Amino acid sequence: MRIFTFSALIAFLLIGGCPQDNQTGDDATRPQTTFPWLAPDLYTVDSDGDGLSDGDEQDLGTSPDDSDTDADGMSDDVEISLGTDPLAEDTDGDGLSDSTELELGTDPLAEDTDKDGLNDGEEVEIGTDPLSTDSDADGLSDAREIELNTNPTHPDSDADGLTDGLEIEIGTDPTVSDTDNDGLSDGEEADWGTDPLNNDTDNDGIYDGLEVTCGLDPLMFNETGMVSEVYSEHVIEVFVNDFDVWFQESNTFNFWLWAEGDLIIIDRDPECPSVLTALNISLLDTAVAIDYGPTIDSGLISDAAVDLSWIAVDGNAWYLNPYDVNDVYRWCFGDFVLVTHSPIDALTHMVNVMRGKSALLWP
Repeated sequence: MRIFTFSALIAFLLIGGCPQDNQTGDDATRPQTTFPWLAPDLYTVDSDGDGLSDGDEQDLGTSPDDSDTDADGMSDDVEISLGTDPLAEDTDGDGLSDSTELELGTDPLAEDTDKDGLNDGEEVEIGTDPLSTDSDADGLSDAREIELNTNPTHPDSDADGLTDGLEIEIGTDPTVSDTDNDGLSDGEEADWGTDPLNNDTDNDGIYDGLEVTCGLDPLMFNETGMVSEVYSEHVIEVFVNDFDVWFQESNTFNFWLWAEGDLIIIDRDPECPSVLTALNISLLDTAVAIDYGPTIDSGLISDAAVDLSWIAVDGNAWYLNPYDVNDVYRWCFGDFVLVTHSPIDALTHMVNVMRGKSALLWP
């Protein structure tokens, strides 16, 4: 039986037993023994100073030697407190790192913070506000604008004076400034009260834009006609629904350019329908004119009373109103005249084509 001294017992505990009789010096092989109660407690040590013990980090799978395991700009303990994943740079997979989301004020746990149909990363990329469903406040969500190909950062994508949301509401195209292609932008049509979906609101055969350009009312039906005959630089005949004579007293410099076949727009004075503005679409020339009505007689002046109470046209005598004969004194035999009668005012006139003047006749 072997008796241990105190020193031998200590050696036994340190080396794990007694040396065998055949073990000597450095050649001896001794079993190693560890003692858990002598090792440091990992749950009390924080090697990387991130607020999580090394033991917690082992449990979580994070690195006890790196305070920001996923290198997203947020320490591991902050991620744990916020609920983000300390092992993933972008917890919600929206294209923004968790720390960037904190800077922007977005939710690092929700890929679409404002729930507008675009994830936060997409919004930052295209310049919209990831905290607002409608970045430009035009009545359309940012995602809807992407679908429509409108600009989610500008309330009026086509710069026509109407917001994109309003255009969708009324049926116009928010990417085209003039939806009906009539020469007026959709915003201008709203100002005029015309239909932005109908290029001819009053159905008179003239585009709204052309009417506005020519000073006409795009909401009022205008007669249209064609020059059927040019008698002189003062008098033309226009075919509308019937043959009407338009008398012109040379108040347009381009009247001499008017020709047969020119398209004419007629804008009547509502208080005096026989007075009108005649617009030559072919020349974009405007003239103030008088509607004398259809021609009931025409020819050369063949005779006249000394007091000008009557004038004969190829033998047919027409009696003049004595209060309207001043210009007639300058008329001559052989002048070509037209006798007209207007159904509008029931007046009969004699129009001297050569002189560009007219005289009122007795009924």
